[in-house]
Amino acid sequence: MGPQDGTPCDNISTRRRLRRLQVMSNSGLFAFALIECGLVILLLAEFNIYVDPEGASVVFRSGVPVTMVGLDVTRECILTANHVKGLEAGGDALSQAAARIARNDLERRRQAGRTGSPGRAMHDPLVVATFIDRAVVRLREYFVAVETQGELTAGETVGYGEVPLRQSAPLKDSPTLSEAASATFVPITNVAVAVDPARFFRMFIARLSGGLDCTSSDTQGAAR
Repeated sequence: MGPQDGTPCDNISTRRRLRRLQVMSNSGLFAFALIECGLVILLLAEFNIYVDPEGASVVFRSGVPVTMVGLDVTRECILTANHVKGLEAGGDALSQAAARIARNDLERRRQAGRTGSPGRAMHDPLVVATFIDRAVVRLREYFVAVETQGELTAGETVGYGEVPLRQSAPLKDSPTLSEAASATFVPITNVAVAVDPARFFRMFIARLSGGLDCTSSDTQGAAR
């Protein structure tokens, strides 16, 4: 739910019908770097949050339980040629179609010279997977706030495990979000801090191949 699919993040009528939300965004607990034109650029805001920080702030303060799966976790689940072979081995038409799409995508990445990663990060699929099997990730509860007033950091997400000790000086006639957080501090956002990539890909390939997914009863392996 967000700007890319045309659903406002702060749609109140929708919010009243929600029991919980899964969100793919920056984890808020780290800064990741891009190297562009010889410069290292630190990104504190994931795109979906960056383009609508005010709406995202409403979501995180709505009281609806949120599971937040950040890019630091999704980037641990990399679709490679070996996973494509697993899809190709399935006899289901869906797995064959998925395999063709995935192989073409990997080939385009290779032709474009994208050698920094062996494959494609599974951002949205991992978020969907947490609906089916929450054990695919390791979760920790945080109070998550979204920066909406920062001149250089709009859209940055910050996770508090405890009530923040230091309050930023408010703008004129404008209380800070951290002040409000201290009064109503409830860490109800489950933030993914680790993932079990093998467990995820077993489920991913099994589901697309029409096979039985046994990950929910699999106790082997731990999210890293």
